[in-house]
Amino acid sequence: MSFSDLLNTIRENASAEYAARVPEATDTNLTAVGDPILTYTNVQNEFLALLINKIAMTIVHNKTAANPLAILKRGGVPLGYDIEEIFTNPAKAETFSGTIGETLLTQTPPDTKVLYHRLNRQDTYTVTVSRQMLKSAFTSYQALEQLINSIANTLYSGDSYDEFILMKRLMREAVVLGKIKTEAVTAIADEATAKAFVKHVQTVSDLMTFPGSNFNVYLANKPAGDTGTDPVITWTPKEDQILIVRSDIISSINVDVLATAFNMSKVDFTQRVVKVDAFGEDPDTDDEIYAILADKAWFQIYDNLTEMGEFYNAKGLYWNYFWHHWQTYSHSLFANAVAFIVNKAVSLSATPLAIAVGEALNTTHDVVVSIAGSRFTDAASLLSNWTIAGEAGTKVVVQSIVVSADKKSVTISTKNSAAAVAGSVTVLPKAAATVSGEVPAAAFTIATVA
Repeated sequence: MSFSDLLNTIRENASAEYAARVPEATDTNLTAVGDPILTYTNVQNEFLALLINKIAMTIVHNKTAANPLAILKRGGVPLGYDIEEIFTNPAKAETFSGTIGETLLTQTPPDTKVLYHRLNRQDTYTVTVSRQMLKSAFTSYQALEQLINSIANTLYSGDSYDEFILMKRLMREAVVLGKIKTEAVTAIADEATAKAFVKHVQTVSDLMTFPGSNFNVYLANKPAGDTGTDPVITWTPKEDQILIVRSDIISSINVDVLATAFNMSKVDFTQRVVKVDAFGEDPDTDDEIYAILADKAWFQIYDNLTEMGEFYNAKGLYWNYFWHHWQTYSHSLFANAVAFIVNKAVSLSATPLAIAVGEALNTTHDVVVSIAGSRFTDAASLLSNWTIAGEAGTKVVVQSIVVSADKKSVTISTKNSAAAVAGSVTVLPKAAATVSGEVPAAAFTIATVA
């Protein structure tokens, strides 16, 4: 679309007053088009409203590659804050009985499970268009293009980038919080390990097509109101599977081989693969997540509201435009999804507590212990998920463990059960306490009494 076509599109969608005052645009009459727009306030307002709401938005929507994960969104939600997701397990077979009188009127309700996904993003993006900016835009088509691009980049590109970050964060948090199944893989270092990774992904993909509960985490994360003990039995056909993979990993793999593993042509396969720079906010060479294979229904991401607002400041001679984007970011516990995680050497670090011999009863201390090579899980807050040694001898007893919000550290609190005695206290997390399931090779000293 040329810029004269753009101006005529605005004219076609404008009021009769606008069309009467503003002539049809050509490649040579930009000044004639701009004069009435700059002269009449009503025409100015209408021009900017149509430019920002229709034209700038269209330009950006034609560049949706800014968020490659946008294809995983499930559409819009017209009303309400909560989205109800319902799943019903297959019925269970019963042994045939010729005597049915006593069970004929017995009710057998279906095993139906319900989850709710709530609106959790309400962002606003603002751009100011001054009268001078508008006047300058009608000096040339290049200047008009610069105005449109500045509006588009401020409002829509910022929104698209944030959406990409939030979707990556959703996947990483699912791994960190144990809300997705994980499979350990060997780090890709050569052709052999690359082929091993492809085979692992292929195996999981094939197994997902069969009914089962091995690739969803509903039972371990079910709502408090569900007192049942039955897992979710589900399956995912190949056509409903999507592979999100780090770009550095996919570049290490022969895509033809990977496509063959999925029984697809290279063209069809690439439509089911989404590349990301990292499973987090920034590219991270230490990122332990290689890829996520999921049922498309695992992603519960909805647009609740997309709306433009405007305000004209007559005193300052400028317009403020406000782009509102409200969304629901969540994932399904019913759907199959697996994160492929490379096992890395796990280590702990901290500045150990230095406690004097004879320190008084009930004295308390805190020590922050960081982890490298993995992250802590919520289960790391349970003392039972740690091997703790030296408490009895030193009288320094671990009271509690608090996991940080980013899961990169824990705060361990101690309390003296008597006057402190020379010795040391060590800790070692168990597999349940780390995302990868890997643990340090040796216990770590958190306190020394001397």
